[in-house]
Amino acid sequence: MPRKFFVKKSSALNVLKRNLAGKGNVFGILDAVKKVNPEQWKNRSQVEQLARKYIDKLGLAVPEQRIKQFMDAYTDAIRNGSNADELIQKYGKNVDEGTATAIKKYVSKSK
Repeated sequence: MPRKFFVKKSSALNVLKRNLAGKGNVFGILDAVKKVNPEQWKNRSQVEQLARKYIDKLGLAVPEQRIKQFMDAYTDAIRNGSNADELIQKYGKNVDEGTATAIKKYVSKSK
């Protein structure tokens, strides 16, 4: 019985170590995002390349469909002026409340 407890504790510790190791990458990515010029943000292919680069750098397993969803929502946001609620309704299947709140911080509330 104690062995199972040790395995769970060890797993949790490994997850914590992996999460903390990625924090340096997050700060580096945030610095890199700040340096992207406004013209690059208008180019869908450049935004997709940046997203993929940062996903890889963080070591995340993001399904291709999710990346496509993100890019479609991004395109709507910059071209059509969709507001956050419209984007979440259209593309945000299974978006939790915390993510929805974060999206609303960065996407205009009006058209």
